[in-house]
Amino acid sequence: MRGPTTHALPLLILLAGACTPPDDPPGDSDSPADTAPPQDTGDTGEPASTVSSGGDWRDVSTGPNYTCAIQPDGNAACWGYNTMSAHIPPMGGHEYTVIDVGFHSACAVEDGIEARCWGDDYEGLPDEPDDAIHHLSTGRHHACALRTDGSVLCWGAGWDAQTVPPEGSYTQLDAGSEHNCALDADGAVTCWGSDRSGQASPPAGSFAQVAAGDDHSCALDSAGAVTCWGCSEDIIDEGQCADPGEAFVSISAGATNTCGVRTDGSLRCWGKDHYDLLDVPEGPFVLVDVGRDHACALDPEGYVHCWGQNGKGQINPP
Repeated sequence: MRGPTTHALPLLILLAGACTPPDDPPGDSDSPADTAPPQDTGDTGEPASTVSSGGDWRDVSTGPNYTCAIQPDGNAACWGYNTMSAHIPPMGGHEYTVIDVGFHSACAVEDGIEARCWGDDYEGLPDEPDDAIHHLSTGRHHACALRTDGSVLCWGAGWDAQTVPPEGSYTQLDAGSEHNCALDADGAVTCWGSDRSGQASPPAGSFAQVAAGDDHSCALDSAGAVTCWGCSEDIIDEGQCADPGEAFVSISAGATNTCGVRTDGSLRCWGKDHYDLLDVPEGPFVLVDVGRDHACALDPEGYVHCWGQNGKGQINPP
């Protein structure tokens, strides 16, 4: 999942990539914004990444097999697996500022202060609270938000206590699959929920951003260096916890991958090399979000670029 989005480098703070687990039973014609950049076709003749037809999109979030984003008019649009109600956002008349998608549901911040959720009614996730919030993040079947006073509230499925947040005031949070991590004003990271791979056991230190994935978490320090935790012997380690050895301005943690925006706006992804997820499009970009098998990024002109697995059309933005 991801956190607060700002399109200014290097002050961008981005919460990590959509946290998406495996399937289970129980988002005038001369103007640059009107002319889509050329698509990268790679060596096969098939698009290695796809680009939205227009610019000025405001935010984008990747789920397990669908994607949602905020359109130029402030409404949400979703594409990909279209048999889930999470793929169908409320239509018309909305002004969303943040959007984040989970497994069967998606949530957004409306008018900068209200939570709006839609999708399957699994453990009450679409039943958003009435509290005034300024940011939210959606996990597998739960969501957490920052109230305007910095306190955290969570709702939805709580079988690993992921909906029981700690007390205190926080500046950023990110919901993973079944755990969450938050950053306080001193830069300390607190995590709660599932800790089966150590993903909710952060190291001590001062950080500038935190990202929660499926079974791992990562954080950036003030110099842009990456520290990740999780990826224990009980969980398949595909290299998503590795130190990339360079500086980033934002990161996103997914299932078996981690992606980041470098200081020059270019992208790098590391971890499992599947569906060409490590073959990132050329930048610059202002944010990136990685899910289970695909990722999307937003460039400075607001075009949405997506790449990776496309079995349900999840990398085909409108």
